[in-house]
Amino acid sequence: MKKFLNVKNIIIAILCIVLLFNYLKGCVGKKEEKPTETIKIDGKKYEVIKKEIDTFYLEKTKVVKKPGKDIYHDTTIYVSVPQNVDTAKILSQYYAKNVYKDTLKLDDSLGFVSVIDTIKENTIHYRTFNAKVREKIVEQKIYLKEPPKRQLYFGFEGTFDKAEVFRGVGTGVVYKTKSDKLYKANIGVLNLQNDLSPYLNVGMYWKIKLKK
Repeated sequence: MKKFLNVKNIIIAILCIVLLFNYLKGCVGKKEEKPTETIKIDGKKYEVIKKEIDTFYLEKTKVVKKPGKDIYHDTTIYVSVPQNVDTAKILSQYYAKNVYKDTLKLDDSLGFVSVIDTIKENTIHYRTFNAKVREKIVEQKIYLKEPPKRQLYFGFEGTFDKAEVFRGVGTGVVYKTKSDKLYKANIGVLNLQNDLSPYLNVGMYWKIKLKK
């Protein structure tokens, strides 16, 4: 076994592993990725996974009644009165109550506003303002991807085979970077023909993206 563990064979084995890794990356192929949208929250960047926009309407009704004395009066324009007039008719119209109603529709189906004016003696005695408005509310939900974190794992391992049954035992740590690279280090002992031999094992792994 020792004659195979020389520098030449170790270099060849490393080159084979590198070539195999590059081959696997080429087989997977690069998937055309869309540019991702990110937002900042408390100084940290988060990737936006999904957005949902809901639109609904909240209906509000308001009725305001206002006496004529509280309505602003701007200008009175006097005109000449013909000499031959029906005084009784003029007086009946002067003291009569005239009610004017108007409804104003708002754009985008947001509702309407109605105004009712009661006029007597050439003045507005009363005004009623009735508004029924649909308030448009747009609610947006944003789903964010949790940013990558560094992770550290600790554990134990055992080695068994048919010949020795118990071959070895060890412990180690695995460190995962934010870019999904793995570094591991293990220490332990191996049972080599009833002789315990210590060992150190280190490694590094890259994440390979596979097509779905």
